[in-house]
Amino acid sequence: MKRLLSEAAFRWDLWRARMSRSSAPAWRVYMFHSLFANEAERDSGLAFPHEGITVAQFEEFVRINTERGIRFISPEQLSETTSPKQPAILITFDDGYANNRRALPILEKYQVPALFCITTQNIERQRSFWWDVFYREKVKGDRLKGYSLEERKTFSPEKNEAFLIEKLGPDAMNPVGEVDRPFSIGELTAFAQHPLVHIGNHSHRHPLFTSISEEMMREEIENSQALLEAWTGIRPTIFAYPNGSCSAITERVMRDC
Repeated sequence: MKRLLSEAAFRWDLWRARMSRSSAPAWRVYMFHSLFANEAERDSGLAFPHEGITVAQFEEFVRINTERGIRFISPEQLSETTSPKQPAILITFDDGYANNRRALPILEKYQVPALFCITTQNIERQRSFWWDVFYREKVKGDRLKGYSLEERKTFSPEKNEAFLIEKLGPDAMNPVGEVDRPFSIGELTAFAQHPLVHIGNHSHRHPLFTSISEEMMREEIENSQALLEAWTGIRPTIFAYPNGSCSAITERVMRDC
């Protein structure tokens, strides 16, 4: 049901883009995670589908908005003015899935930039994101019966990994293929050099920032910054909060860092 609602919302956005004769001068941020090769891969149950966006759907989204004259902007262009004179879209991808590379031919075809916000620990350790492991086990078996994904989000990434290894075995966190694996360091290094690719910070371990101390927030930001700069030569200037969880305290810490 959640996937159907997400797909319906996506189709509504495309219809609105097609039918609109004019658009208000505003910034719109479209947030993606995985980019599935096709519907079969999306529905395979091997990874949490997030928005359930396929490569073909992503291209349709870019093409229609381009044809309508909507400007696609980079993170740096957000600071050009506080009052946009024309409608603009910032494309973002969170987490650091290797399948995000599938976006690059589309970005090149239409010459639009995109922001990729990276969680560094999964890349460093080459482990699946815990929510993908949880999701695929819920789809195929009953070893996690009685547990919910939303409930597990309130636990730390370490506790979730330990929980999954206890329930599913020592290999639980190993990626099962292209659909769920994170970038390798080499892939991210090469990807980040493309002029249409912009790299952002998405924390080191992906905890909820509203459930950790200020000291831990700083560690999450700074550890990820250091790794991303070492791997790509780029020090990010933009941060995406894991799960969108933020507060006045997290914003203050972010500005301090």
